Amino acid sequence: MRRVLVVALVAVAVVSCVPSFGSPSSNPQSSPTPRPTLDSVAPPSSSPANSIVLGGEDCLPPSPRIASPTGSLGVLLGTAPEGSPTKLFVSVTPLLSAGPEWKLIVRMTGSGDLVFSAQNTDGTKVQARMVEPHSLGSSLDVFPGSEWGVFVIFPTSGCWKLRAQRSNEYADVWVLVLP
Repeated sequence: MRRVLVVALVAVAVVSCVPSFGSPSSNPQSSPTPRPTLDSVAPPSSSPANSIVLGGEDCLPPSPRIASPTGSLGVLLGTAPEGSPTKLFVSVTPLLSAGPEWKLIVRMTGSGDLVFSAQNTDGTKVQARMVEPHSLGSSLDVFPGSEWGVFVIFPTSGCWKLRAQRSNEYADVWVLVLP
């Protein structure tokens, strides 16, 4: 019963931290350091409110999910270093759990091959089992960059930093993984 309660509480926390496309984030003033906003990563055809705060270290906050233009599961927005032109978009199911292999669709600007890794705040590190170019059309086609299918297993629950890197540029997505 306790595990069900913990999973339910984590699910509520995840949903409450995931703003929808065009809606303001949950209290952007509570972030200890200023974060880039959506206006620097949104596709050119959109003009959402630029008050969505991007993900931060230790999932404070987790990376925001915006609605996909095609109505799919939504897209997580990556956080690049301040002043970087790099843009990262990740499409994945809203509720990730530890144990099974997950396929993420990753779209990133820049040049060169994609290198993908993940690190839990407890120090656990994993590399993607497979990173393959994704040449078929997808719901992420409206965003800039090249696209890959990334296969990864999260061995433990908690806050995970997903890092995508091409040449000298990188960006991170912060996600909560359930038990």
